[in-house]
Amino acid sequence: DCRIGMACMSDCSLALFFIPPMAFYETLPSMIAKGTETDEKIGLVRSLLSTEEANRAGNVAYLVPPQSDDASGTTPQYSVTCGAFGKDGDILYAGTKCGTLLGFKITQSMMKALRGESTEVNEFSAMQPSICVKIPGGGEVWQIIASKNGKLLINSADCALRLYDTDELRAKASSSSSDDAKPLF
Repeated sequence: DCRIGMACMSDCSLALFFIPPMAFYETLPSMIAKGTETDEKIGLVRSLLSTEEANRAGNVAYLVPPQSDDASGTTPQYSVTCGAFGKDGDILYAGTKCGTLLGFKITQSMMKALRGESTEVNEFSAMQPSICVKIPGGGEVWQIIASKNGKLLINSADCALRLYDTDELRAKASSSSSDDAKPLF
């Protein structure tokens, strides 16, 4: 879904968000030519969308929650620095400060929750990554680039670029040995 996005926050949390279609159409007033009635154009767009779709609000769900400032001192297990969707959009890859590559499976129920079609947004907070690979060198992951051919390029603080095959990462994740995945290059 092209209206689902990912954000790595400055507090090291990782969030998925949904932008409802109406949000795109609300920018119409700035794009409409002079001499046309803005309210009339927006009314037309609203009539084209179903009432449910036009009134839907965007949602945000955290895969890695923000660090807590409360007295309990609870902090997330991971400090996310960057991320990228995999080639099919069904996995979200994230890099951490401690040099770990994480992979979170994006399920249809999660997509429905983000779109506001169900109330299961709470399932995100307990989500564990399906892929967890320690990057050699242990440097903070600065950037992840996912290609359409199923490769991941990881740029980390130890001044190295590493190339991984996503099919290999998935295979190792299903065999519970993804922590020993080695880069291709």
